[in-house]
Amino acid sequence: MTAYYHSDHHLDLEHSLPTGKPWLPGSHCDHLLISLPYLHGPDLEHCPLPDGHARVLWALPVTAAEMAYRREHGHEALEQLFDEHAIVPTDQGGRPAPESRGHSPGASGSRGALQRRQNSSTC
Repeated sequence: MTAYYHSDHHLDLEHSLPTGKPWLPGSHCDHLLISLPYLHGPDLEHCPLPDGHARVLWALPVTAAEMAYRREHGHEALEQLFDEHAIVPTDQGGRPAPESRGHSPGASGSRGALQRRQNSSTC
């Protein structure tokens, strides 16, 4: 699905796409958010290869409510919210909607900002 969508829309960091239905039975995640591979650190994002390099990004399953939150507050605010609530991307059960999470917009330290400060680029 992502390869087909990418052929027309050229997916990149912070882009998103609707999946048309939840990605797993019982999940409310019906979108994918293209993000940095946070669980694996910066070493995975840029992988040198003999004839160039590969950039590895993560297709994170997210809900329509999370996408609406991102449209209103921005990508960085959504990532900060994920950090504050320590979401487990593979555990889709019981993930509260963004508006019920008590987000504090002035907090700092999001993983996106932290990730951009790190320069390591080995695989």
